[in-house]
Amino acid sequence: MTILSINGEKLSFFERPSVKLYTPVELTMGDELQALVHLAPVIGVRNQVGFDKEQYYFAHRISAESILAIGSHFIVRSVDNWQATLHQAVVSATENSPIKVIIWR
Repeated sequence: MTILSINGEKLSFFERPSVKLYTPVELTMGDELQALVHLAPVIGVRNQVGFDKEQYYFAHRISAESILAIGSHFIVRSVDNWQATLHQAVVSATENSPIKVIIWR
């Protein structure tokens, strides 16, 4: 998820950080969420199988983890955009395709 504004101040394109967001509802591409969230730095050490969460997030340009504040209210607004429309068209067109696995990898 990309942060567009902080405390009502809009961020320029280059100032917008990406964060991993945990929500109680499923969000889809193009949804806008207005909520109070708590940010936490990404701290990761390699686990038993060698996965390093901090390195993974850095490689995917994710700056922090965020979670909705306990007891806070939030607003989700669905906005149609060309990316969501294109994504849905591709999903619908390949839904019954035998080569779907190849397309999505």
